[in-house]
Amino acid sequence: MDIDSLLNTSNECKTKFTRESASKLLLEVSCNSQGAITHGKGHVNLNGTTSNGSFEISMVGGPFGSLNMKTTFTGKYIGACK
Repeated sequence: MDIDSLLNTSNECKTKFTRESASKLLLEVSCNSQGAITHGKGHVNLNGTTSNGSFEISMVGGPFGSLNMKTTFTGKYIGACK
């Protein structure tokens, strides 16, 4: 399965993943859908069983006007799926 299928993106969105180092992954996304143009950039830091990162996204022309959003996250491996 490719990453676009995993993220359920359509032809309206383009995603790019770049491994900057063994422990850092960069993500870029651009979409043009129904008059809304969206651009986003983010990163994920991997450290053994934990991870953290951030993502910034901006949209213009959407149904609610312009939108800017930044999110940060942390994660921890808690075991195999059952």
